[in-house]
Amino acid sequence: MRIAVVGNGRVGREFSRVIDQYDLVMRFNRAKTFGLAGRRTDVLVMHTWRLAFTDGFHTGAYRSAKQIWIVNYKRKDVDALKSEATGVIDKPLKVVGYAPACVEQLRRLKSEEGMKPSTGLAGAFHLMELYPDAILHLFGFGHAGEYGHDWTAERALFDKWISEGRVVRHVASEITFLERASLRLHRLRRAGERLITKMTSHRDLQAWAAED
Repeated sequence: MRIAVVGNGRVGREFSRVIDQYDLVMRFNRAKTFGLAGRRTDVLVMHTWRLAFTDGFHTGAYRSAKQIWIVNYKRKDVDALKSEATGVIDKPLKVVGYAPACVEQLRRLKSEEGMKPSTGLAGAFHLMELYPDAILHLFGFGHAGEYGHDWTAERALFDKWISEGRVVRHVASEITFLERASLRLHRLRRAGERLITKMTSHRDLQAWAAED
């Protein structure tokens, strides 16, 4: 079984047409590369704080996702977390655990104290547990991003899995003029979608206030 794990970093144009042909495709949060890096989404993994921001549920990746995974970082009661998601997520929902085994592997690689696995790492780790014989193919994983994650240790852990034959990392080639233009157009389109979502939310709020 071949699984495409698509991060939010740059994905080369040469991979955009093949990603949808994998047996399973996983994306994360707002899935910024959706459209540029294929459109299929079998699993969309989201951080718990995304439940507070409805803009994440108006993306193409969310609409195409067959299943949503919520990463339970704060070790909340699963039933309580599912209750929070009721009325917000209208797709099959799975709450994946804090993955202490993943944290332990990071610790062995001298991860900084208090750092938590990124959503990308947590999703990949659970896939490896769920499909032990599968090979994970990484796209758009730059191992960099928001504060709170030890990106150096995460890269080292993925390198370890690559050396064991469990993961393959696909690196994008030199960016071309056409790809740069396509990326700019894609960003403009996404900015327009976010603006429409905000305007819609504002009109809903005004309508709600008028009813009071």
